[in-house]
Amino acid sequence: RSAARPVPMTYAPASRASWVTIDPTEPAALVRQLLDNVVSNACKYTQEGEVRVTVETDGRSREPVAIRVPPFQAPAKTSTLSRIREGFAFAVRERPVRALLVMLSFLSLLGMPFMVLMPVFADRVLFGGPAAYGILMSAAGMGALAGAIALASKRDVRGLGGWVARAAIGFGSLLAVFSLSRSMWLSVLLLLPIGFSMMLQISSSNTLIQTMVPDALRGRVMSVYSMMFMGMAPFGSRPMLMSRM
Repeated sequence: RSAARPVPMTYAPASRASWVTIDPTEPAALVRQLLDNVVSNACKYTQEGEVRVTVETDGRSREPVAIRVPPFQAPAKTSTLSRIREGFAFAVRERPVRALLVMLSFLSLLGMPFMVLMPVFADRVLFGGPAAYGILMSAAGMGALAGAIALASKRDVRGLGGWVARAAIGFGSLLAVFSLSRSMWLSVLLLLPIGFSMMLQISSSNTLIQTMVPDALRGRVMSVYSMMFMGMAPFGSRPMLMSRM
């Protein structure tokens, strides 16, 4: 934060002056963090001038340390529309982000509507009624829960792109097989990996995009993510539902 002002701040080496006393019950890192927060916040809210820090130990006063703060120039104001365009431009320009968003939009447009059609499938294809519908949705939910647990167990984002690709292929393939099923229990078994793949692709894409996007654009790019995920689903659900009425 201080560098953005810009106010250069550096730490002394690990060794400290003999007159600096630290309570043995308080870790040195905690003291350094406290000083960092105090000084950096003081610099952040100082438009121009200096910030003075005085340290006293054992009743002996030391000369204050002055940190010069240059005049702060606020960034130029931009319109809301231009900021929105900046987020869209980043999502389109960055190839990995664009690929993830396109895959997510196809999932939402062509894959997610299977849940809308599930009551029709349970009643007119499997002839199971409400009980069959409940079992089918429970199977998909159990698979999605397993996918969330698998993703939570991953310590970093390395290899997550491969997870997304395999989940997308698995989801589409298994959903095609599910559409041909006329057996209740085969449909239940297929919905377990379908829910798993769906959750894995959605959550992994979310994680990767947030990791790749700069802090200043994260909110705007994630708005595009939400639009692709939740905004495309109604366009796929209504035509498919109308075709079955």
